[in-house]
Amino acid sequence: MMVFRVKSSTNVNKLAGALFTNIKNTDSLVMSCLGAGSLNQAIKAFITAKGIASPMGIDLKMDPYFATTSVDDNEKTVIEIKVYKEMKED
Repeated sequence: MMVFRVKSSTNVNKLAGALFTNIKNTDSLVMSCLGAGSLNQAIKAFITAKGIASPMGIDLKMDPYFATTSVDDNEKTVIEIKVYKEMKED
């Protein structure tokens, strides 16, 4: 599964484009956020990608959860957001 590590300095439009491009070819992906700033960027990118995908009949959904990761040999709690797609029905 593809994992995007989001920072507070991540460009929202570039991340949204990457989310949309990759979700077309796979069922799901993950955004990993450490800190409030990165979570903010991830949510904005998700909303932007959802707006791009919607006219094409793709409905993006997200499932946030806590996870742990190792940063500089220290265990940190991160928020991971699983993004998955559902095809809209007419």
